[in-house]
Amino acid sequence: MKFLYCMILFLFLWRKHCFGQYDFRTLPQEYRDQMGNVSQMLNVTTPLVVVRAKYKEQQHPICMRSQRIDISTLGFHHNLTYYMKASKGQPGKAKGWKVRETYLYVGPKNKFPSVYIAAYMDAGKLDPEVSGDYYIFYGHTPCFVVGTGLLQANSWCLLWEVEGTFSTTHESCLKAFDEQCTRYPGYEYHYRKGKCDSRISTEP
Repeated sequence: MKFLYCMILFLFLWRKHCFGQYDFRTLPQEYRDQMGNVSQMLNVTTPLVVVRAKYKEQQHPICMRSQRIDISTLGFHHNLTYYMKASKGQPGKAKGWKVRETYLYVGPKNKFPSVYIAAYMDAGKLDPEVSGDYYIFYGHTPCFVVGTGLLQANSWCLLWEVEGTFSTTHESCLKAFDEQCTRYPGYEYHYRKGKCDSRISTEP
């Protein structure tokens, strides 16, 4: 536990140093608003769920859910869960439910609003499946759209939504996803609440 805390503290100080070298006031107001809105959604205890996604690879996480655990100076401290979907007919990553202690940081990357996800496995190792930088393409309560670099080997584009979002605002979120994620290649994922909530050992 002490080792994990040291790793998290190091990462926090490094990210803070990087963000601290940049004057947020030079960012367009739209970008600052997006980062502020995403920060607010990450800082409440209502769970966030990935309701739509585009994944380049056939084997990818599904049923992804994140909920704030407590207030922390080391970023937004969350419990993140997901199910690793199997790739039909192809050997690959171990499928099944994953639970990760996670810290999220919001700030500019390459002068663009972004979220950095640090999801920890045992022994303080970062989970390479979900950890990394995600650019913020859209951020208005109750949802936000983020994506990796489009040319990244395993590119992702995700629509995170506050759980229990009403249908009228949900439609606006889906529209934002379509506008931002259409350019991403690969497999489109649709969240199915009943399957994901069942927590069964077989693939949802």
